[in-house]
Amino acid sequence: MSKVNKYRAWNIGKKIMCYDNKDSSDCYLDGAYASDVGLINFHLNMPEYLKTYEYMQYIGVPDKNGKEIYEGDIVRRKIFDDYVVGQVVWLDIGFCGFMLKCGNSYYHIGKSEHTGKSDCDEVIGNVYENTDLLKKAGILKQ
Repeated sequence: MSKVNKYRAWNIGKKIMCYDNKDSSDCYLDGAYASDVGLINFHLNMPEYLKTYEYMQYIGVPDKNGKEIYEGDIVRRKIFDDYVVGQVVWLDIGFCGFMLKCGNSYYHIGKSEHTGKSDCDEVIGNVYENTDLLKKAGILKQ
């Protein structure tokens, strides 16, 4: 069984999150159509001044409510009787994969073999639409 790569994109100019061509542009179709590697590479390698989108990959794990978790999501995680808030990031130092970054700590995000979800994580926003959550959690300086 192979993993399906899925993407979403933040339209920088229009300030909207695009999952399924919501902005009616010709160049963005369903997360660069999830399999069109050429189109994704074309957009990711454009000079900064020409970029219209910020792309984020689905990490392959839904949260405890079944919502897909993407790179750039803000996630609340239950640790024992307390909660921490962090940002989903790609980490390629020492460990290569998507991690939840909470301050100086990193947590692995994985599926429970019983439920197929990340049972202790809940998506509460993303870094583009909910910067207030990052400020409140002390991740983004005010």
